[in-house]
Formats: sequence, structure tokens, C-alpha cells
Amino acid sequence: ILNSASGLAYLSAASAHKRQELINVAAGLNRSGAEATQLAEQTYQKIEACKQRGYAVADYHAPIEGTRAIAIPLMCNKEAFGALAMLFLKDAVSDEQLNNFLLPQLQEAANEIAGLYSQFGGAGTMNLAPLG
Repeated sequence: ILNSASGLAYLSAASAHKRQELINVAAGLNRSGAEATQLAEQTYQKIEACKQRGYAVADYHAPIEGTRAIAIPLMCNKEAFGALAMLFLKDAVSDEQLNNFLLPQLQEAANEIAGLYSQFGGAGTMNLAPLG
């Protein structure tokens, strides 16, 4: 949650209390003391950048070198309930393509998902478990 675009997008829109709780737990899972504190601070900086940019971004080297993920929070009644992400090769997408085409399409899809989530009762009644 601390290093993924989806996790950062979700955290950027979560309530301050929920954000702090999740960051503290996640940072403390594999680290302790000063290392956990440093990881939490780095995460808060990433979240601020996400808020300023309007979306989260993370670069990965798997499954293909140069993979980039962007993500935006999914919102219902001003509360985050998830994130929607898009993966692409960062060298294949220009900033213009990202800002003028991909981000608006991602936002439109997020709005549709949020509308359906709200329409079907939100977290209280909607089952998001995989079908199997």
C-alpha cells in the first residue's frame, strides 16, 4: 500500500485518521524504529505529490522494465473505497497523451464505478468478492 500507485491513491483520499493508521501499520510490518518512521515520512511525501498532481504514480521493473502505473481514488459520499489503476510502458505514453486522453478516461471510469458502488448500497451491502 505504501509503494503502489493504487495504495497511494487510496491513502491520498482516505480520512487523516485512516491514512495515519494504515501508514503506521504498514510501515511497521517489516521495519522498526527509525526505519519505520522514515518510511512513513516518505509515504506522506508521496501522498502530497499525489494530491498536487491529482493522481498517484509508481514505476515498476516487472513484469516489463519501464512499467508505470497511475491511479486515482474511488470515492463514494466523499469517502475512499478503493483505487482504479492503469498500467503502461512509461516511454510509450507522452505527458500530453496521459493528461489529455488517459487520465480523463480513467476518471470517467472511476466515476462510473463509484456511481454503481453508490447505487448498490456502497460498502454496507455490496459484495466485492471475486466470483468463483
